[in-house]
Formats: sequence, structure tokens, C-alpha cells
Amino acid sequence: MQFLSRAASNSAEGKVSLDGSKDTGATFICVMGLLLPQLLWKKARNLGYSMSVDDLLDRLTSIRKAEIVTVSEIGGKPHREEVLEEMEPELAKLFSDLAQNVL
Repeated sequence: MQFLSRAASNSAEGKVSLDGSKDTGATFICVMGLLLPQLLWKKARNLGYSMSVDDLLDRLTSIRKAEIVTVSEIGGKPHREEVLEEMEPELAKLFSDLAQNVL
């Protein structure tokens, strides 16, 4: 874990990476890409869900958000609204539980 911490720190500061090349933040993004799913999985497990990280990510990626744009009058300012598409009750509960406990 100390290696991951050092890699993230070096990446954020733009230091030279392990192979001697200039690191432009890619290492930090990769580390975050590995850690964030683990954090979500741990939160889901603590909430009583028993699934693998892959299953959790598969379920969460099926959640879709739509942006609805409504124009009430010609030349008027459009009204934008973001809504989640309908989802299965089990997935809605998972999303709601994680949103309340993570975000």
C-alpha cells in the first residue's frame, strides 16, 4: 500500500515515474481506477450486499441518466432536467443505499 501512496503522490506532483519517464498523471488515474471500485464494493458489503466487485460494477453500469430539455416558448430559455431511467427495484435499492452512504 505504501507503493500506491507514493505513486499517487509522485503522479500528482508530476515527478519522474519508476521507468524514468516524466509522469503526467496517468499513474494517479490508474491507481484511482483500482481503488474506487474497491471502496464501492466495501461500502456495499458493509450494507449487507454479497457480490463480487465485477458483479457490483456490472450492476452499477446498467444505471442510465437522461437529460430532458424542454422549450416552453419560441426563443425562450430551455429548461434542462436530469433524471435516472427506470430500473429494477433491487438495483434502485442498491443505488439508493450506496448514494446515501458514499456520496
